[in-house]
Amino acid sequence: MSNIELKKILSKDEAIFWSDCRLLNLNNEYILTESGILIDNSGSLIWSVKLEHYFSKAIYIKDKEIIITDRTVCFGMGGEFHLGVACIDMKTGQYKWKHFYDEGKSKVNLRNTKPDINMVKDIGDVDIIKGCIYCDGFQIDLDNGSYEYIGELKIKKIKKHSVIYSKTLKSLKEPLNQHSKNSECIKVNIDVIYIEGQEFSKEGYFFNKCDFYMEFNDIIYFFGIPAKRNPKNSILFKYSKIKKNIIEEIELPIRAVRLGVYDFFGKGVLVILKNDIWLLEGLLSVDISEVINKEYSNGEKEKFKELIKIIINLSSKARLEGLLSLENICPYLNPFLLRKGIEYIVEGCDIKELRYILDNYIQTKKHYGNELLEKLIIREGVILIKNGDIGKILFNKMLIMLGENFFDNFDYSIFEEKPPIELEYDRNDSKPLFEECNAFEDRIMSIMDCEEMEKLVRRAGYFYIALALKVCSGKLNMYVRDMLSFRYIVHELNYEVERIGPCIVQDAIDAQKFILILH
Repeated sequence: MSNIELKKILSKDEAIFWSDCRLLNLNNEYILTESGILIDNSGSLIWSVKLEHYFSKAIYIKDKEIIITDRTVCFGMGGEFHLGVACIDMKTGQYKWKHFYDEGKSKVNLRNTKPDINMVKDIGDVDIIKGCIYCDGFQIDLDNGSYEYIGELKIKKIKKHSVIYSKTLKSLKEPLNQHSKNSECIKVNIDVIYIEGQEFSKEGYFFNKCDFYMEFNDIIYFFGIPAKRNPKNSILFKYSKIKKNIIEEIELPIRAVRLGVYDFFGKGVLVILKNDIWLLEGLLSVDISEVINKEYSNGEKEKFKELIKIIINLSSKARLEGLLSLENICPYLNPFLLRKGIEYIVEGCDIKELRYILDNYIQTKKHYGNELLEKLIIREGVILIKNGDIGKILFNKMLIMLGENFFDNFDYSIFEEKPPIELEYDRNDSKPLFEECNAFEDRIMSIMDCEEMEKLVRRAGYFYIALALKVCSGKLNMYVRDMLSFRYIVHELNYEVERIGPCIVQDAIDAQKFILILH
């Protein structure tokens, strides 16, 4: 079963330029193509528009939610020229202002030596305080595009904001031929591919039709393109350098890869076709095949069991007292990967981002055997803590991965389930015990999304939620429980209410204030 997820970002429903265009990385937050497409780092399309110009440089000014670009023009054999500047609204993709001629007039004015705002050759530094950008002696207002020529000498004396130009996205295009730098590793002969001296082929597929090759850690990915008479789609082949063999063939919903394959923020691969843009995620997933069905000594087993118990205890603490309760113990956690994972949780990193970050940490160095297993357990454990799951879920994942023999003499008492407690409240009781609770009740009643309610419970912890609800109306108590879709969360909350028993009113109000700050 493949871990790779395929997501279609865009289909060609309108006229968009799809040639070998530039893709720019905006502060690791967005990808901007010069054909007028903006994609965020989650793989969501922000906008797709038809721009009036192409560009090679861009500056993303986050404070103003704008992108400043140069304007490139190609005059045939004369090469590429940079003539003009434009400002694009980050939210809509529409021009806020632009200064450039059409292609014909730009060519006519090439020999003009006088300062011309429509012929500036480079975008320069930004002055955030004055709200302007300097280009070839011009001072241009960022908001409305109004300009004034002040000269280069005066600009040099002004203290300006240090500009970071957006970098061109890394292409994963590696020609698979005899002259490639990878020719010692990979060679292609039409329908046969040679990897590390081994010959591979698949009937009805060609390997010379697509020269995109990807290598992550000990895995090599390459495409097989179907022949004309082959009705099937392309295949992404996964080759393990450890096993010296193709370990997986992943069928893709695309016929051919024609224009480009690009690194997508280290999370996956962006595939640009003639008509579509696809995102392939999961290529960087850690290969666990090495640690499955391996025999471990009793000493090794005990070490890993202790690590699992630590993670389960952290999970229990986070569920009871909230994720922020882990902040104080974070500096004392070992190993390093567990400490970093908990730090990212406290900082509010989401599940998807957290998994990619942990995978990247694991893959910065080659790990084998026990070292790899330790890091896999930590990765799954950190995700479990962030997700607010019970410890038994981690145990079941490890059970599937390592088998029952691995958990001989394991202390199963940590998974003993408490009998569910059902608490009844009067739904018609709409008044809290004290007036100070009205603001809290109104805020919590305004939460209309189940997922948002569950996130709040996980972030604050059962203890603070239960304590806050002690002095609230029956209506709010039932509303909170109705909004929690997982019954085990309701049972945990009820159990905590019973455990707390009678409480001091001020403690309950302080808990409400704490929850309101989180929300």
